[in-house]
Amino acid sequence: MHCHYSEPLFATGGDVVQIWNYERSFPIQSFDWGVDSVIKVRFNPSETNLLLGTSLDRGVMLYDIKGNTPLRKVVLKNKSNAICWNPYEPINFTVVHPSFRPSRETKTEMPTPLT
Repeated sequence: MHCHYSEPLFATGGDVVQIWNYERSFPIQSFDWGVDSVIKVRFNPSETNLLLGTSLDRGVMLYDIKGNTPLRKVVLKNKSNAICWNPYEPINFTVVHPSFRPSRETKTEMPTPLT
């Protein structure tokens, strides 16, 4: 679960990624990429309509909640334990693997990790 930075929304993972409004008891958007369970979701602090997620099938997915579309999916070599957007360079994010060796990615060049 992760809260939106400027709107009364939050995102949850699971079988599908869902966007919720604080005042409603049902999701206002759902994204299904046909993957295993999504375990982490994070909103971008600068481009707040972008949402990043990781799944149990080693995937890292990028979603656009404004356009109501999943944008891109990359399958990594290792399962991801955590993800985080870079607050100073919001086009970059970090994925942490079980080996505890983080790799830095960019949303424009997601398939190429920088180590």
